[in-house]
Amino acid sequence: MDSGTRTIDLNRYLLLNDHQPYSIEIDSKHEVKSFYVFFTPGYVDHAVTDMIGSEDWLLDNPFYSSSHVELIDKTYLERRYRVP
Repeated sequence: MDSGTRTIDLNRYLLLNDHQPYSIEIDSKHEVKSFYVFFTPGYVDHAVTDMIGSEDWLLDNPFYSSSHVELIDKTYLERRYRVP
């Protein structure tokens, strides 16, 4: 991720790759609640493998993991999905 400032609000989140350096500064006149999610190494790689592999292939290759996946470091707009 290039150096710079990213603004996060109620409708945006920031996605960073493993070992990506970052710092946080909260500039608000009001109390702010935040949370962070950290995945174990290889979690995203396994998730991608599970999404693209067929059920038969996954059953035949239970320990296979795709190459290291690099996500795009940026802020994302929240998407709300409705479950029927």
